[in-house]
Amino acid sequence: MPPPPPSYYTSLESKLASTSAELETLHLDAALDYSMDSSNPSSVPNCLSPFVPSPSSVCASIPPLLSSFNLPPPYTFLDLGCGDGRVCISLSLSLPQTKCLGIDVSPLCVSQASANALSEGRLKSSCEFLEADVVGMGGELDYTLYGGWREVKVVYMFIFPTLLEKVWPFLNALEGLEVLITNTYHFEGGVEVQHGWRRVDVGGKGGGEEEEGGEFNNLVTYTRVCSDV
Repeated sequence: MPPPPPSYYTSLESKLASTSAELETLHLDAALDYSMDSSNPSSVPNCLSPFVPSPSSVCASIPPLLSSFNLPPPYTFLDLGCGDGRVCISLSLSLPQTKCLGIDVSPLCVSQASANALSEGRLKSSCEFLEADVVGMGGELDYTLYGGWREVKVVYMFIFPTLLEKVWPFLNALEGLEVLITNTYHFEGGVEVQHGWRRVDVGGKGGGEEEEGGEFNNLVTYTRVCSDV
């Protein structure tokens, strides 16, 4: 299957614009509701990062970025904090052999992502969204929630530092994980080294951080440090 044309990503972004704007407001309100009244049924607990959608330029950059790592398919790509699901939806078209899994703590986001995937003709077998609190999960993976954790080789994160600093127990529990991709907010102070990861350059672009308008705009990649033992 040929990759989608560049216009597909901007078209998808435009198509989701109205629901995306509404979801941003609802997501923020749900987080605030919890902080003020945790018994409120419309609140979302443990919401450590607001919903901000990945721009079309980033969605278009992820497939060539993944191709540079030569990961043998099939494998699972996990969008941690998936929002409205646009990253998984577009990637499932670009890399049809890749299972795309989106996770979000917000049921509002998961519901919208699932609806968006359905409207774009994506099957659950190739593009799935789950409600889960990975911070609460810690290093104990919930196999009743999802049975394919061992197939997760790539994790993408466009999440605030408030959440980014808390996901290491979950990431370290993913035994098959090979590549981390962060968008805009990145690991600081060498914390990734403490967990056995290293920041890598992709095509001499350093992963594309601050490469405004560049191929890998605002994306930084990390790979596991191989042991010599």
